[in-house]
Amino acid sequence: DSLLAHRYLALTHLAQNDYVEAASALRPLVSNPDRRPGALGLAGLGFAKTGRVTAARRAIDELRGLARIRHVPAYNESLVRIGLGEHDEAITLLGRAADERFPWAIHFNVDPLLDPLRQQPRFRALLQRATIPEVALPPAR
Repeated sequence: DSLLAHRYLALTHLAQNDYVEAASALRPLVSNPDRRPGALGLAGLGFAKTGRVTAARRAIDELRGLARIRHVPAYNESLVRIGLGEHDEAITLLGRAADERFPWAIHFNVDPLLDPLRQQPRFRALLQRATIPEVALPPAR
């Protein structure tokens, strides 16, 4: 019943490219108003990775709608943008998240969901600007 456990379970499934199980783990989070933005970002990533582009774009629209009434970290939309292959926009959003002092920004250098951006010069510049050290990670499988 732990929402945090569901989040980590979803992250595990996403890291294993098992988007069906990730979606299942995200269901309790998507229905929870406090957890909805983070769950929408993860779900949108899964939608994009499985070719459900319309659903991914709908997740972006929902995140932007929520952002009109409350704070929604830009990190959430960046995940969907990564899934859609929109890496420049994702890096711009991550820069905004770092500027907003998003607490998890300190993990940008090791977040496996950001792996598609690692070799991008703009991403490395973002880490440097935000004083987040680069680390050598094993190659993605």
